[in-house]
Amino acid sequence: MPISNHTQPSALRTPALGSSIYLRHDRFFHVMNQGWYVEVRNGTAGPFETQEEADTYLQQLIAQRSAAIDSKQNETLS
Repeated sequence: MPISNHTQPSALRTPALGSSIYLRHDRFFHVMNQGWYVEVRNGTAGPFETQEEADTYLQQLIAQRSAAIDSKQNETLS
């Protein structure tokens, strides 16, 4: 099955979170006749109809993990 990667590899550091979280644009890929996928820490998520849907899923996952990290940090400081 042909796989085409329509994104350019790059990484963006997010210092506002105070950690080494990287947003990797090379984690999105498209499988013909199936859809878009995104590589995450636990494996691959998808298929999604569009790359935008895959990106939305990824942003929600990052927000959830950031909230969990913030919550643990606040518990430690208490």
